[in-house]
Amino acid sequence: MQRNTFGLEWTPELDEPLRNNLGQFTAVEIIPENFFQNRFKSFLDLLRTTQVPVSVHGVLLSLGSAEPLKEEHLLKVLEVMEGLNVTSFSEHLSMTEVSGVEFDALTPLPWTKAQLAVVGDKIQKIQDTLDVPFLFENVANRFVIPDGDFDEPGFINALLEKTGCGLLLDVTNVYTNSVNFGFDAHSWLDEIPASSIHTIHLAGGHHDPDGFLMDSHDNQVSEEVWDLYQYTMNRCQGVMTIIERTGNLPNMEILVEELKRAEILCSPFEKTLSIKKIEARV
Repeated sequence: MQRNTFGLEWTPELDEPLRNNLGQFTAVEIIPENFFQNRFKSFLDLLRTTQVPVSVHGVLLSLGSAEPLKEEHLLKVLEVMEGLNVTSFSEHLSMTEVSGVEFDALTPLPWTKAQLAVVGDKIQKIQDTLDVPFLFENVANRFVIPDGDFDEPGFINALLEKTGCGLLLDVTNVYTNSVNFGFDAHSWLDEIPASSIHTIHLAGGHHDPDGFLMDSHDNQVSEEVWDLYQYTMNRCQGVMTIIERTGNLPNMEILVEELKRAEILCSPFEKTLSIKKIEARV
């Protein structure tokens, strides 16, 4: 049986603690755009040497835009991936660019047949270029576009069937959307085939002044999200779990404890983490 793996998303602020403890983790995630133009090359070299399993998670391919696939951008991603032990490359199911204008937001897509064709075509082209599995990630929706042909799980399932790719399931985003838009998160998860789930994201957020729950990656994972995570992992195996923390960073010990909790929840009798000493604080 394939084992579950656990790790953190690399950020510049976590560079030193991750370096000092990399041999203790069973996975790590990187955002390739952070490493363009040979930035932070020494950390990539360390990943190449250790061959720790790496999830490569893109942020700027803009799967939902009507414009053609950004092939030059994808080639830069492939350069970053060279020599790494890459388990998957993933992107967000959203738009980040329209007519060449980038915006600093993961904009939700209409859940329509026309949008399905646009995203599906891009994913097929990405898969033709890659030699590793491609995954798309469900996002936290700031709004929902009405009059779609699907609900969100229906759109995701149609895209999975159309492309044969996998899913990076962001459990926190499912919970966030359920709070903001008033649906049952467990029922949402029930509609997603367990076999499609390759990687899981966990994070913590906060409410904005209007009471809207934000996927801000600046807090510990909430109890509600832990419940949904365990619910999901009860029917999954061989999944990589990544905790995202990019703001309000705690001591490294706290992040490690969250990873240990994830491991215990999904497999109480099988331990893969062995973090014995924390070498640095953030």
